[in-house]
Amino acid sequence: MALTLGLKAGDGFTVGQHRIVLEKPISDTRCIVSVDRGKQYYLSTEQSVEVVEEVYVSVGKRSTTKFTRLAIDAPQALKIGRTSPTTS
Repeated sequence: MALTLGLKAGDGFTVGQHRIVLEKPISDTRCIVSVDRGKQYYLSTEQSVEVVEEVYVSVGKRSTTKFTRLAIDAPQALKIGRTSPTTS
């Protein structure tokens, strides 16, 4: 079962040593995220994308223009935590 987080543009989360940030919501079914403020990924509700080894992310159901829900599927051994826009 995936973990789902509701994020606004600039919000992010960590998975292990990597920080993933919601860069831009495009619609209620699509968005752009970046990993470690580098490589960017286009995400959708249609398919999960591997953004970090063994970590798959997609846009979750019931996203809105204010909040994008990201569904995160990762091994239970990896620690996942929310970060604020000012956290590096």
